[in-house]
Amino acid sequence: GFFGGLIMWIWMSSSFAFWVSIVMYGFGNGPCVGYCYDLNNRLTVASEKGMSIVMFGLNFGASIVPYTATLLWDDTEMSYTVMPVLLTISMLFVLPFLYMTRPINDIS
Repeated sequence: GFFGGLIMWIWMSSSFAFWVSIVMYGFGNGPCVGYCYDLNNRLTVASEKGMSIVMFGLNFGASIVPYTATLLWDDTEMSYTVMPVLLTISMLFVLPFLYMTRPINDIS
């Protein structure tokens, strides 16, 4: 997924690189979403409060990124560079946050 964003940064004017990077991001980051959801379910206390926190976090994240991307795309000078920025940042943040759950989850 990270390399998809990197490819788009390197060849910004290439439509082929754009579609290759989108496919790489989909295959690289797509499974991370399900894994994060499963990990949140396992680490959260099985109660109404715990599940509401998980659902709020996941739904908020799934809503704020497209909203912010649209604002950046329409209202700033970044316009066409928004997509590679989001691809790269979303992969850079997901992996370290998942790694930080190792002590909690007792993964060896």
